[in-house]
Amino acid sequence: NEPAARALDDIEKQLVEMDAILGDLLASARAGLADVRREPVAIVPWLEQRTATEMAGRVDLVVDGVSEDVTVPMDPALLGRALHNVLANAWAHGHPKDEPLVVTASATEEVVRVVVRDRGPGFAPDILPRAFEPFVTGTGSARSPGAHGMGLGLSLVRRIVEAHGGRVFAENVEEDGKTTGAIVAFELSLRPTT
Repeated sequence: NEPAARALDDIEKQLVEMDAILGDLLASARAGLADVRREPVAIVPWLEQRTATEMAGRVDLVVDGVSEDVTVPMDPALLGRALHNVLANAWAHGHPKDEPLVVTASATEEVVRVVVRDRGPGFAPDILPRAFEPFVTGTGSARSPGAHGMGLGLSLVRRIVEAHGGRVFAENVEEDGKTTGAIVAFELSLRPTT
């Protein structure tokens, strides 16, 4: 019958959410990250593969002056989790499902920068300076209907990136005096760090 099927669907959705929350909690607990296993990884093919495997929506990758052979010393599984969390956060906080998220990779001689640009409502002014702190969550228009979370996704991103000697940042995108989305980005050194 239909009510029972709906109840089972709701239970399944809640189990998927709980699994994601527990995954973040476990990853966060492990993220003392003393055992980061770095290896030289060609960043452009890695980003192509990682963005192609995202199931929640389309991701467009823009490569801005980064050649295919640029390598970054990194733990590809951990950084894959970080990138996934940034993308999932954008979808959970109002990025339109029918529009692709845009991931841009650029580099200087020192660092590679990966920027995720969304078209959601942006960060609330009181949230923005604390976006990467644990248990900070967007509310109201900053959350998509049905989105739940404990505010661990971006804090885990910061821990992973910092364990690689990198840095994270977030800012709202302003166009014609109004917020038209946000960027969440991380930078990684092109040289091995200790």
